[in-house]
Amino acid sequence: MTQFRAILDLLIGGQVEFIVVGGVAAMVHGAARTTYDVDVVYARNKANLQRIAETLAPHEPYLRGAPPGLPFRWDAQTLRNGLNFTLTTTFTTIAVTRMKATIATRGQSTCTPAAASRVIGE
Repeated sequence: MTQFRAILDLLIGGQVEFIVVGGVAAMVHGAARTTYDVDVVYARNKANLQRIAETLAPHEPYLRGAPPGLPFRWDAQTLRNGLNFTLTTTFTTIAVTRMKATIATRGQSTCTPAAASRVIGE
């Protein structure tokens, strides 16, 4: 089971600058939709790249669908050089993307912790 609240709390606690997009954002706005991962768009500044890398590192992020043992380094440099990553972690799947945050005005929306709580039922 996807632990939506856990990943949102983790990112907020790590002071990661991000917005939630995709299925979770749609659910917050009342869409009857099932989703099994959390999609986030993150700010591309150097400090935030470091924060997201450090925040997720203890949870062993690894490329979803990649063969076990495939070399993969999770750090700020990987984020800087990459485009989109769908990662498995020790507690959930998260898709992180560097798409510009302007997508928030194109049918996607930001997600606040209070709104996420409504979806999760807390």
